[in-house]
Amino acid sequence: FCKWYESGQKTYYDFKKTNLIIEVKNTNNIYNNIEKQIVEIVKESNFNNHLVYKSFGTEVLLRFKELDPKRDLLYVTIGPVLNFLVIDDGLRIGSLFEFDYIKYIQVHRLFMSKSLVKKAHKLNKKIIVWDVQKKSDIKKMKELGVDFIETDFPDYVK
Repeated sequence: FCKWYESGQKTYYDFKKTNLIIEVKNTNNIYNNIEKQIVEIVKESNFNNHLVYKSFGTEVLLRFKELDPKRDLLYVTIGPVLNFLVIDDGLRIGSLFEFDYIKYIQVHRLFMSKSLVKKAHKLNKKIIVWDVQKKSDIKKMKELGVDFIETDFPDYVK
């Protein structure tokens, strides 16, 4: 994102009609202060539309919250294992729902359940399911009540 913006291509893109999700891996040891650079670019571009910062890393999301507190955050996980373990950018003791500042939670389809969706909705969280590639799985996710489906086949979602 930073290199794309710096390349000058921003002049060819109409930010006014776009919703944007920026995903950042937990690579602060490689790209030091990448969250700060991204937030500066977002603010400089006057991007006022819906923008979401997305990451598997809760530390990354916390840095975004501190730098740009009005933006929505999307926490990506593989999913919960038992009631006290979560697979995100590692194996973490905790809950999917322990971070009150996160609006969206994205869970792999194999870990999606009706009870997870209900709990998220009770806490005013939106649920996104990812890696849904078959029509039968898309139907199942709709029946579970997920809010969004991430798929390589958007024409399957009707």
